[in-house]
Amino acid sequence: MIRTSRRTALGAIALLVTAMTIGDAFADSHAPAWDQLSQEQQQVLNRFSGNWNSLSAERRQRLATGASRWASMTQEQRKQAGQRLQRWQQLNPEQRERVRNQYQRFQQMTPQQQQQLRQNFQRFQQLPPAQREQLRKRFEGMTPEQRQKARERLQNMTPEQRERLKNMTPEQRERLRNMTPEQRERLRNMTPEQRERLMNATPEQRQRMREMLENTTPEQRQRMRERFENTTPEQRQRARERLESMSPDQRQQMRDRMQQRQPMPDQDGSSGGQRGR
Repeated sequence: MIRTSRRTALGAIALLVTAMTIGDAFADSHAPAWDQLSQEQQQVLNRFSGNWNSLSAERRQRLATGASRWASMTQEQRKQAGQRLQRWQQLNPEQRERVRNQYQRFQQMTPQQQQQLRQNFQRFQQLPPAQREQLRKRFEGMTPEQRQKARERLQNMTPEQRERLKNMTPEQRERLRNMTPEQRERLRNMTPEQRERLMNATPEQRQRMREMLENTTPEQRQRMRERFENTTPEQRQRARERLESMSPDQRQQMRDRMQQRQPMPDQDGSSGGQRGR
């Protein structure tokens, strides 16, 4: 019984190392002969002992490296490797070719880019299964150009932007994906507080913000940003409460005055410049 299970395990190992065409880069181009293998390597690759030296040099090198890796793995790592093998066997030829191309691109990355990619993958593995499957399907539905743009956006992100993206809720991520390029550019130019407000806003609040932006010039928006940045948190809160308490007519009057570059009206309809007369 033990011997049978061992043969089964060794067969799975052989399949694993044979399939490792996307494994690590092999520094040593010399393919070892059978008697040059370690005892652990020979034990893992026992089924190849009769025809080892007739295998191609590339395949011998792959198998030897894979056997070394397998011998050094923990039980959990071997379980994960077996699961990866199953996924690989389920891929069609086109998908396998895509994986090989992705591995070649990975090898051309800088050490920093490779480390960032590993961290992204670890975060992906920590997501719930349903969310991982959703992201996988979305990625598979992208065109090559869309995938390249997504990679470039990730690579060009600052650590702060990556941290912000990591902490987003699923609803916020969906909202970000549905933004136009112009909306994303405006989002990048916002202060952290403005971004937080936008991502947490209700649909009605976002609609009011859109209407205000559409009815103001770039110069007016810049002046609004400068005024906003120069106010205290208490003043910002009062301004938000005041804006939300306005009726649609009052908001329209405010937009009209902004377009005419006139002072902002008070809630009673009078302008700030009329005070004290």
